[in-house]
Amino acid sequence: MMQIARYINNSLKRIVLEVQEFSLFIAHVVSCLRRKPRYWRDLFDYMDIVGVESIPIVLIAGGCAGALITVEILFQLRSYGADVLLGSVAGVTVVRGVGPVLTGLVVSSRVCPAAAAELGSMQVSQQIDALITMGVDPFRKVVTPRIVAGFFMFPMLAIVSSTIAILVGGVVAQLSGLHMMFFFEQFFSAINLGDVIWGLTKSTVFGVIVVSIACYHGMRVTGGTAGVRRGATNAAVGGILLILISDFLMTTIYHSF
Repeated sequence: MMQIARYINNSLKRIVLEVQEFSLFIAHVVSCLRRKPRYWRDLFDYMDIVGVESIPIVLIAGGCAGALITVEILFQLRSYGADVLLGSVAGVTVVRGVGPVLTGLVVSSRVCPAAAAELGSMQVSQQIDALITMGVDPFRKVVTPRIVAGFFMFPMLAIVSSTIAILVGGVVAQLSGLHMMFFFEQFFSAINLGDVIWGLTKSTVFGVIVVSIACYHGMRVTGGTAGVRRGATNAAVGGILLILISDFLMTTIYHSF
């Protein structure tokens, strides 16, 4: 019994310590945003890596999700004779929920391990120490541009994902016997500006969380290539879990008011 209590106590201590270290990491990043120099070229490079290079996989995932959501909702509505509501129900589901979350999960699986492995490799090969020796703040050079790129690009990718999901949903509705234009009319009548802003807000939070956790684990890598592997794995798992947890918390808070 004492061993179980000791294990729980040590686990809670590690969690609290990890939260503390991550909070200090974020505080350092925020302080870097307020100071010069700003590395614009690095920012645009990371925006290309996070955003433009993720478009193909986002299109594929969004299209598949749109088709699946439309089919599942259509079958459920038809059982109640309410299939005319397909466009509105599918639209709200995609714009406010599935679009941002799916984009976050898909892009996280691509960006998190890559960013953590890249920073981890720089850490174990002493490139980070070389930057410090040259008087360059590694946070401003390699961390802050990545997080800012995630802040801007995740909402853009969510727009792409939601758009293709709705378009594919319209095609599926047409093939299922419901007129495509009626599907889109229902969609536009159900969606308002608040729904769009809420979806983009969630995507922005996901972008900051995903890239921050990747950079955090990458900058803490030790122990050579094995450490790089652990950092990339922890970043991938942490990014996905934090997206799901933060989505639950934000949705709960949103519907509480």
